[in-house]
Amino acid sequence: MATFASNKYVKSGTPKQAMEDICLFAQLSWSMYFSRYFEAVRMAGPQLLTDNVVIAINSNGVYYVDETEQVLAELAYAELSQVTCVTVESPNISELHIETVQKQDFTFKCYEAADIVELINFMLKNLKERS
Repeated sequence: MATFASNKYVKSGTPKQAMEDICLFAQLSWSMYFSRYFEAVRMAGPQLLTDNVVIAINSNGVYYVDETEQVLAELAYAELSQVTCVTVESPNISELHIETVQKQDFTFKCYEAADIVELINFMLKNLKERS
């Protein structure tokens, strides 16, 4: 306990700063736990191990994950050129189009395609403003 109490960081920091640092460390170390998840079915694009995927979106990029939580593909935000949503079939199901700069264009059907487009475009907009 004496070593902990004598630590320079512990003496200079506030409890709030310590909590922020712990959260930042966790986010950088385990980014998938800080993701937003969306169920989708791949309709077109590069072949994945399965067509039923979960799209995970976090501060690092967009991930395609299967039901065993294995990452099937990863797209950094720098790789994305355009993300769009088109309503087809019924008002509940939409097509999500993710276009990459490498011309690997994915098409998915999902219920929350509009939310995915909004979230990815929000992240891209903020990254462009910061660069």
